[in-house]
Amino acid sequence: MILNIAYIRTLVLFFAVGLFFAYGQQPAEKSKKIEIVSESDLTIDQEKYPGATIFNKSGDSQVQFRHQGIDVWCDVAVLYDKKNEVIAFGNVFLQQGDSLKMDSQYIAYDGNLKTAVAREKSSTS
Repeated sequence: MILNIAYIRTLVLFFAVGLFFAYGQQPAEKSKKIEIVSESDLTIDQEKYPGATIFNKSGDSQVQFRHQGIDVWCDVAVLYDKKNEVIAFGNVFLQQGDSLKMDSQYIAYDGNLKTAVAREKSSTS
């Protein structure tokens, strides 16, 4: 009887440890997709931007995209949906809450890493 109890305890312990390690092997949660909030003209240019969708401003209305608290407005947005990346051109303005505001002529944003690389500061600021 004592041998049975020890055997059962050992099995339960191994089972619990196995569940612990199996749970730890679950894939990390995928990053949310970049969302186009407002766009006007939609084009596709597989030669220049393979796999991308291009959004162009129409009139005074800029293209706007959003990702986990970051909003970006621009004249042209090249969205790589499968990579979760976007390149923004022309009069780009990035805002994260009330703390971060930046303007530029070019921003490359990676939605998986949640990083933005900006170049060519706008002369209007």
